Amino acid sequence: MESDIIIGRQPILGLNDDLIGYELLFRSHTEDINTINDDRYATAKVITDALNAIGLDELISNKTAFINIDKKFLLNPAMEAIPADRFIFEILETVIIDDEIVTRMDELHQKGYLFALDDFDFSIEQLDNFERILPFLHIVKIDLTTCTNLDQAQHKIDFFKEKKIDLLAEKVETLKEYEECIKLGFTYFQGYFFAKPEIIEGKKLSPTKLSLIQILKHLISEAEQEVVEREIIKSPEVSVNLLKYLNSASFGVKREIGSIKQAISLIGTKALLKWVTLLLYSIPDGQSVHTKALMEAVLLRSEFMKLLTLKLNNKEEADKAYFIGLISMLDTILHKDIDTILNELHFDEQIQDAILHNKNLLGKTLVLSKSLQENLNKKDFCENNETDLHYKDMADIVREAYVNVMKLTQDI
Repeated sequence: MESDIIIGRQPILGLNDDLIGYELLFRSHTEDINTINDDRYATAKVITDALNAIGLDELISNKTAFINIDKKFLLNPAMEAIPADRFIFEILETVIIDDEIVTRMDELHQKGYLFALDDFDFSIEQLDNFERILPFLHIVKIDLTTCTNLDQAQHKIDFFKEKKIDLLAEKVETLKEYEECIKLGFTYFQGYFFAKPEIIEGKKLSPTKLSLIQILKHLISEAEQEVVEREIIKSPEVSVNLLKYLNSASFGVKREIGSIKQAISLIGTKALLKWVTLLLYSIPDGQSVHTKALMEAVLLRSEFMKLLTLKLNNKEEADKAYFIGLISMLDTILHKDIDTILNELHFDEQIQDAILHNKNLLGKTLVLSKSLQENLNKKDFCENNETDLHYKDMADIVREAYVNVMKLTQDI
């Protein structure tokens, strides 16, 4: 049966790189998001799909779902069928506050429902409109693209802090913006800053990451197992992580693994290559403030790559597609341009063409995977699609990728 369920999902982070929750966004392969004018329909569709079709635990694990609501949805009695402990409801900036809304929010607030205000711009007009519901707000979301001279808004930020309302910075694009928002008193953050922070040349990497890069080089060059073993043993942290991974219940090994040689033989060089690359993303080096979100982002891209390739009936390239997803974001943690990294590590021409020039099938799949991470709508899909895939194919791929990543990251 053909499915039209596509839920966009964007991470929301707290201080200290804590993954707080996700904003859930409506997407459909049968309808263009740009033509959807009924906010109530879009909200109901996302909640229904999240609760029933996909499953909230599979979609967001134990985190909180943020979702937009308008006046009609707020006043609908059906809203009380939604679990209050799993959602934060964002009041759209277009809602005009009246007595009916104030009464309803007071009633729901007493029942444990949490509310946020979406896209607040610090204007007098918005403050006048929303002042009556401030006692019921848990979070106010500030769109950084609409707030010029944010540093001059400190007194307005302090106004909300005094009322014990947390501020969430939306559309944070760079590490610089993130750090500025922390200084100003923001508590939560949303945007792509964790995926593409500034490239800072010459920064010193942690010893563990330097060891991982050396191991990666040996694996890519297909060095003898003894060479790889010696390199792993040089780093106690890498050795311990590998043994813990193989001895974990999730790996399914019935006997304890007691040596690196045994570990390499058991896992195999192909799987070891993936594990080492993934470990690069998971170990902070003193500069990363976004390890958990970055880990999820790279896993999601890799899952998209693999599933898209399988959908194209190209099973023999599925492993390489997954690996390309992993290494396509190495610039984020190594603080170098991706082309420099690919040359230094001597990746083969097919991988370089895919990542640098979006050539070959894997390159085209990478473009689509990036678009899926940005919650693509039908128009974006058509502009970015150079494969034989149809937009209607995306629903199952997105759902399966989310579920797979949640299983992988549930303990992170």
